[in-house]
Amino acid sequence: MSGREPIVPPGGRAGRRAPDLHRRARYYRMPRRTPRWLTIGLWTLWIGVGVAAGAFWSGYEFVEETIATISPNTRRVNEARKVADPVEPGKPINILLIGSDSRGREQGDPGRSDSIILVHMDSQLGFISMLSFARDLYVDIPGVGRDKINAA
Repeated sequence: MSGREPIVPPGGRAGRRAPDLHRRARYYRMPRRTPRWLTIGLWTLWIGVGVAAGAFWSGYEFVEETIATISPNTRRVNEARKVADPVEPGKPINILLIGSDSRGREQGDPGRSDSIILVHMDSQLGFISMLSFARDLYVDIPGVGRDKINAA
């Protein structure tokens, strides 16, 4: 021998010389894989944190919107106070309630009233009375003539 040790290729037998390609080869070792339970646990944790944050935020927004809606000093309440006539204490109040029918509005029909109720409230006598008008009641409509009350 010439003082050299025989080079054994991977998976080869001693005594055979490895080709030049294998002499300077570097072999890559795969890193250890993260355990599957750890990966699933971390993703579950992230999803849980996201769901909890979303639930907290939507609950917060719901409470804020509800408080803003029922607050006595909102813009909508202040505008309604400006439109309504001031009520004198102790005097009776008459309110006309009109329900609207929205069918046919897409075709240009303005809609008609579903129900017409006159409410009379008297705080001195302590009673409330309601009078319902039939939709098919014929009345004189100024500028139109005689027609059903819900067409007015």
